[in-house]
Amino acid sequence: MIATLLASFYILAFVMTPYWSLFSSESTVLVILSVVIGLGAVWSYFSSGDIQINSEVKTWLMLGVLLVGITALNYGPLTSVIPWRGDESTFIVRTRDLINRVPIRFAIPASLLFVVIIIAVARKSLWMIFSSILLEAYVIFQFFCIEPFNGIGAVLLLRWPYVNYWFYVIAPYIAKFLWNPNHEFLYRIIPLIATTGVVGAVQKNLKGTGFFINFLWMFSIATIPIVFYYSSILYIDISAVFLMVIVCFDANNLLRSDFNKIKHSPGWLALVLLGFVKETVIAFLLCFLVCRTVLSLRTLMKKTNQGLQVEIKDYLKQELPVFFCVLYPYMLYMVFRVYLIDIRSYTRTYSPNLSNLLNPNLYKITGWSFIEQFGIFLPFFIWGLFLLFRRKDYLLFTFTLLLFIGVPVFYGLDSQGQDLIGYSRFNLFVLPSILIGSVVTLNQISKWGKTAGAAFACLAIAANLVISPVNLDGTKVPYWGNYIFDTSEHYYPYDQALLWIKNNHGSEHILFSEMYYQYYLSFYFAKFNWHPTYDIRLSAMNVNEALDLSNALSAAGQEDYDLVLYQVNGNFLPQRNATGNFCLEKVFKNQAHMLLLFSRPPNCIETSN
Repeated sequence: MIATLLASFYILAFVMTPYWSLFSSESTVLVILSVVIGLGAVWSYFSSGDIQINSEVKTWLMLGVLLVGITALNYGPLTSVIPWRGDESTFIVRTRDLINRVPIRFAIPASLLFVVIIIAVARKSLWMIFSSILLEAYVIFQFFCIEPFNGIGAVLLLRWPYVNYWFYVIAPYIAKFLWNPNHEFLYRIIPLIATTGVVGAVQKNLKGTGFFINFLWMFSIATIPIVFYYSSILYIDISAVFLMVIVCFDANNLLRSDFNKIKHSPGWLALVLLGFVKETVIAFLLCFLVCRTVLSLRTLMKKTNQGLQVEIKDYLKQELPVFFCVLYPYMLYMVFRVYLIDIRSYTRTYSPNLSNLLNPNLYKITGWSFIEQFGIFLPFFIWGLFLLFRRKDYLLFTFTLLLFIGVPVFYGLDSQGQDLIGYSRFNLFVLPSILIGSVVTLNQISKWGKTAGAAFACLAIAANLVISPVNLDGTKVPYWGNYIFDTSEHYYPYDQALLWIKNNHGSEHILFSEMYYQYYLSFYFAKFNWHPTYDIRLSAMNVNEALDLSNALSAAGQEDYDLVLYQVNGNFLPQRNATGNFCLEKVFKNQAHMLLLFSRPPNCIETSN
């Protein structure tokens, strides 16, 4: 069963995702595809084990309650407008692109056959297994015969591991045939489920707490500022964090046990899947492998009952398969990425520079970012580390501390990433170590009694909400999680503005101004079934907003636009001089930013500021 699931995931990542098709000649394509499939079979075989997954009704019921609770907590952010800047709009664009590339006549048979294969494997029916696999292969072959990925470039396929989009596409793809797929929350379901998994993994490891206190602690984890921020935005990172957390809670077993034993652990399944999800998980994987290697070598050195040659042979026999299973998916993706893409086409690449560690800002800003993004769970983590050391659980202590230090150092070494020190998306990969240490603290607090547990949990919730990066209207605080260079999301009320313009000025010529980065307007045009005549005016960064507004209105007057929707940085009306015969008609405002709609008289609410 596990081998089938792993093989299916591999097929999604490296067969259904046609990296192999990007090579120039047909013969090369066939060779690469054959090698990919062959190595995938080997990887699936070596990585699989008889994993026992908890299937108790109580467990699933708790996860269901968690999902409902976290959905309610995130209802505003889940349904909020797509932000300007950040990468969420890029992920949504590519998910919508995949929707259009997969015809339903292939999606339904492929999905049904996959279910049949799982049932056949569970029943150990060989004729069903082989016949279903052959039919599935035939459907996939027919799918690629129509060249569904024709015209797709290497940068689009390989900028991030494309396998993620096959999961992002499920909800909007189903909605395409039942409803309107152009609703923001449909694209934010996977991050929500991943967050539920993170909270559920922590809850499973809490000891000595009743249901009510358990609920409070779960709510406190869901409101950790960095968790709350990324629960409702389409990024790959939170899915990787979910897998990391599972690995961390099974770290003692995964680091100590031999290869055949660890393959029976759910943590192992999470570990071997990590390499598929995000390229920057390499920092986590290396921390794990370093810890396991040091521990294994230490054990090897203590052996005296066999010759050194035999011991080394046994050691390699045990450890090389671990390295292969953990690193192979990641390395295969990186080989495709490095070979098929001109590295100069990237806006940012990873280039380590040891001298970065001498920069005091690295430590100052990173420390402050931890306080702001992890809140009260940072002291919980430190306390938990102390408890682990006092209990002489040196292995978990070392692994947790290595992750806590290693991940920021990995990003801090990047010579091109100095402007992103402390960036919240980077710090997400520190979260697993924070949660491991914090759980030790929470279990210690539970020993002090229910009153103490409830009091600390309520304190954690209150502290999290005070520094929350999520506004009451579901938008997120501008510039949160950025300390030197702004690369975060900015929530402008474009959904409100565009719907109002459609209803009141639907046929008029619109100028969208002034922004230095494109906004995903077409999503809302599709959502509102509206196709206006419009242009976008892009500007340079860090300009004088008052001068910029005056220039935009003057230019709009000269170029015969009927409306100008102007993007304001913040919630304060800028001054303006020349207006180009435009006046302010309406202000659209949320708790993050505002948009100003200018039109020609007499549709005005004021003639000057």
